[in-house]
Amino acid sequence: EVIDRDIRTKGEYQLTDALILMLERGEKMGTFVVEGWHDCGLPETLLATNRYLLERSGGEGGEFPGSIVIPPVSIDDSVVVENSIVGPYVSIAAGSEVRFSVVRDSILNANSRVERSLLTESLIGEGASVKGSYRRLNVGDSSEIEIVG
Repeated sequence: EVIDRDIRTKGEYQLTDALILMLERGEKMGTFVVEGWHDCGLPETLLATNRYLLERSGGEGGEFPGSIVIPPVSIDDSVVVENSIVGPYVSIAAGSEVRFSVVRDSILNANSRVERSLLTESLIGEGASVKGSYRRLNVGDSSEIEIVG
């Protein structure tokens, strides 16, 4: 509704505006003790939050013939992992592929591809493709990176 009514604060859609709409409609809200603050505003803090959540969930990630998965990880059931090492601290969203690679301490968004790469502390956007070499990358949605030489 915030988007449909184009309600913006400082030029952006805000969660607080949606909460105000809910309260105005009579939605009951309460408080609870917050165990910790987990920031996701910077790549480093997003990865730290991912590590924290994976440690709490203890995700195993499944088995992929010819590959090694080192928990904790979160790997969607639709993900293809081929001849790779994944983990620890890796989250891979639906439709993604990891082939002939090593990926640790990283987040791969939906429909991303990593091939012939060694990645650590990396954020790979939705639909992005990374091929070749060892790097730390933050790649936006629908991007393609091929590292040669």
